[in-house]
Amino acid sequence: MASVVPMQQPMAQVQIPVGMQPGQQFQVNMNGMMIMVTCPPGAIGGQMMMVPMPAQPQMMMAPPQQMMMAPPQQMMAAPPQQMMEDRFGDALIIRQEFAAIEMCGCEAKNRYRVYKAGPNDRSTKGLGQTMYINEESDCFERICCGPNRSLTLVVHNGGEVTAPVLLRLKKPFHLQGCCFCRPSLSITDSAGSVVGEVKDPFNCCCNMDQTISDHTGADKYKVVGSICQLGMFFPCCGDVVFNVTDQKGGPPGEIRKIFDGCSELCLGTNKFKVTFPKNATEPDKSLLLGATMLVDLEYFEVKKENQ
Repeated sequence: MASVVPMQQPMAQVQIPVGMQPGQQFQVNMNGMMIMVTCPPGAIGGQMMMVPMPAQPQMMMAPPQQMMMAPPQQMMAAPPQQMMEDRFGDALIIRQEFAAIEMCGCEAKNRYRVYKAGPNDRSTKGLGQTMYINEESDCFERICCGPNRSLTLVVHNGGEVTAPVLLRLKKPFHLQGCCFCRPSLSITDSAGSVVGEVKDPFNCCCNMDQTISDHTGADKYKVVGSICQLGMFFPCCGDVVFNVTDQKGGPPGEIRKIFDGCSELCLGTNKFKVTFPKNATEPDKSLLLGATMLVDLEYFEVKKENQ
């Protein structure tokens, strides 16, 4: 009779196939064994996750018929917070790249580098870049419509434009300052599945507000800022802060426009930091990243255009 000696199961990193939905199963090959893995709640296609590797039993004098390949093992993934690669962390710093063509008065495509940051970080020095964002838009519309143009921001899971696509942030044409045709941003994952939407409702006061809804259309967060901040008029004298509140009473977060020194004064680049709520999931963080990008496009790109 065969004697099986169990071994400790290490963890392995696998990628969720593009188009996979939470609850669906997919196969992975680990050390020659086919394993069934269940896509966890809140996961998106292309995301990395950790699963326990199958044990490699030691068989002693097993009959030939018992040494045939067993059917694929089924493994239920651990809770998402324990197994998914954390690409967002507690906070992100988003820094805009300079485009030389703008020195000629032409509106260039926006590009950003995204860094994982700690609670007290304000500079990207010493931080690891985790994402790259580039704009897709029409040249004629950039020249004629400026910041009001329709565009798509493509978020790459890596430091360059050649890295795999993680998210797409699509903004239709809008009219800044009007009570209709308000700014909005829809967020989809690499498979085209809806993550959520960011909208800027019309407000007669001096507020710079946003509402964020999830993939079901339910309100998730509210972003509130005011134009009555020193940093709106004198960037070198202070930050511009947008408070993030959970519509269900969860922990708060923050979006902060940080002065970028000579780069901002001379080259017109912007820098932001988004601090995520403590209980935010990766889809939640994706929505808040989108809200940060809309803040830039709606208020600070317009400000540069006016200057």
